[in-house]
Amino acid sequence: MIRIILLVGLLLGLVNLLYLAMLSDRVPILPPFAPSEHISREAGILPFGEIFNLTSLRSTLHIPILEWKDIKSLPGPHSLNPYNDPSTAAELEDIGCWSTMPERSREPDRADNLVAHLGLDPSYTRVPARVRRDPNNANDDHIVFAQLAALMYPRNPLEPLSNFPIMTSSRKGGKEVGPGGNWACIDRMYYLTSGVEVFEWRFAWSPAWNSVGRHVRFNRDLVERSEGYLRRAFGQEEGEEVPPFIAIHVRHGDFGRNCMLPGHCLEGLKKFAKRVKEVEERLLEKKGIAVQHYLLTSDETDPKFWDEAFELGWRYFDHEKERTLERFGEWQTPLVDIVAQSFAAGFVGTDDSTFSLVGGRRVEDWNDSTYEMLLLYGLYPSLPCIFAMSLPRVDSRSPLQASQPFPDRKPSSSLSTSFAPQHLLSALHPRKAKYRTTFVGLIFVVFLSTYIFLVHGSSLSPALALRRVDSPVANQLDVALESTENSRMNPDSADLRPPVVPPERPLRHDPSSFHSGKGRHRQRPPLKLDSAQELAAISSFIASLPQNVIPPTVDPWKPIDPQLVLDFDTRNPRAADEVRQLVEECWSRNPVFLYSKLYSPSSRELKTILASLYLSPAPVVVDVDMRDDAEVLKPILGRLTSGSDLPILLVGGKVVGTMEEIKEMHKDGRLARAVSEAGAVVNGAKKKKGKK
Repeated sequence: MIRIILLVGLLLGLVNLLYLAMLSDRVPILPPFAPSEHISREAGILPFGEIFNLTSLRSTLHIPILEWKDIKSLPGPHSLNPYNDPSTAAELEDIGCWSTMPERSREPDRADNLVAHLGLDPSYTRVPARVRRDPNNANDDHIVFAQLAALMYPRNPLEPLSNFPIMTSSRKGGKEVGPGGNWACIDRMYYLTSGVEVFEWRFAWSPAWNSVGRHVRFNRDLVERSEGYLRRAFGQEEGEEVPPFIAIHVRHGDFGRNCMLPGHCLEGLKKFAKRVKEVEERLLEKKGIAVQHYLLTSDETDPKFWDEAFELGWRYFDHEKERTLERFGEWQTPLVDIVAQSFAAGFVGTDDSTFSLVGGRRVEDWNDSTYEMLLLYGLYPSLPCIFAMSLPRVDSRSPLQASQPFPDRKPSSSLSTSFAPQHLLSALHPRKAKYRTTFVGLIFVVFLSTYIFLVHGSSLSPALALRRVDSPVANQLDVALESTENSRMNPDSADLRPPVVPPERPLRHDPSSFHSGKGRHRQRPPLKLDSAQELAAISSFIASLPQNVIPPTVDPWKPIDPQLVLDFDTRNPRAADEVRQLVEECWSRNPVFLYSKLYSPSSRELKTILASLYLSPAPVVVDVDMRDDAEVLKPILGRLTSGSDLPILLVGGKVVGTMEEIKEMHKDGRLARAVSEAGAVVNGAKKKKGKK
């Protein structure tokens, strides 16, 4: 499911790129999908045109649309190493790009795998505050389409581009190239808005969706593949027409960590079933469609969840049985689910899930149907950047491809950037304004019930005596539950009689037993990380996105809650395996990891040593003292590395030693051997420079 979220999030960014190109009168150049945090590098790259029908999109939008492979010789999508293979690597080029990252982020949102594939060495300039939805808030993530289009317009832009300082120089050549000229590139496109609302794809009037997104259709081979999966899931013969069905998407995993009311945000299937029934009745009433088939997708890992779904008559794709990964690869596996959902006659999804949102939009617009969203109080996920670029628009007198002339088009008018202030309840869920009164009433009932239970609980009902510590009934119940559990686990035991409780020494009832796993109230305990696993989890969390920070409420002297830094449910049966995989992937992708201080002489000296090795992949450098979570992160690192002070050099996840020891290792060659054994290539980056 994480791969699905990644794909859909990148699609939103690419649609925003296309819409921005229309506003700024430029030719969009679409990058391929490249591996990020949850797609392995072995998956390779996936061109946009292998998923979506570019011929249809060009014709509908009446604009030329290019892919990077159209303008530059690049390694193919099935190359063994499309990133830095000397035999296939693209020529390295310097380029200046805009960064939409807020002021709190000192680094741009880099797409390292994609940039390596494209053979680019970008330097970045931060966009000015005036292009943000709230110009007075330099940390606002959301960028206004019209303002950004005016800034990058090829003729007489909003401001002279020489007015803006360079944010970061290029990584490979250390050059400072400003944006402008024939190229315009942006590091992150996910948070673009017309200025009216944030995350505007939630609304039917979304300009980017209506102008572009609804016209991005899948290629025919993907459609036929997903139709075959649907037939097999519904028990049909090959070649039969896929029957009308309702698609259901239940998102649980990360929403369990990000909800406002812990323990109350993950709805069971009964409420989804109620919404499915409503959509089913609406389809019958308005379109005369009698639905008898249902398709479920979810990131839930509990087998009981899927058994319950099957009992409801809902079906799902068995990718292990289908051998989807082995047959089609890592990228194509989530596409089967995405494409299949677009055929649905109706849709029920999870509110605030990007995957549900886009799936529902497609069903509504492509199939002239309806969709419902079930509110789970989730939060919008942070998504990786895309590397977006565009050229000035050419007119029909000089087409990009002689066989495909495109009519000239005047630039679109700018959208209004005015917006009304929103109060707290509206901000919690702007689209659900009619539920504000219900929400306030719910909060009041919760507080009232809590007060009654705490103050007058013991006198309300004899049943509540079961919870009292001094209750004989509680003692007897506890003993009975323990006896039942023992007899169930030991059926061959010779003595199955319940233990006798001496009246003069009654057993004390432990209220926590109702939640700690005793008797019927059994719950899988959360996973505990050892020091090595915790260090890998935190390092992976920090390296994945610059805006990832550890909350200030965390006690740095105690083991961190795994749910704060892991993107999967630590209570599921496979959590331990996923942690082991995360540790391996963290240090294989980041064999050299440096926690340093920006203004420390030792840190500068260590950075110089690492730079002299020309490592590939490049070392991950985290300047702890410049981060918002420095006060928490520094003592955590000290605890996990046995009191080591900054800078801390990790090679293959192991602390190398003190600064003096590192210098000695560098002199006698042991440091180079250590980083090579960890998976980094010494002089790997230097070889790429030499090729240029």
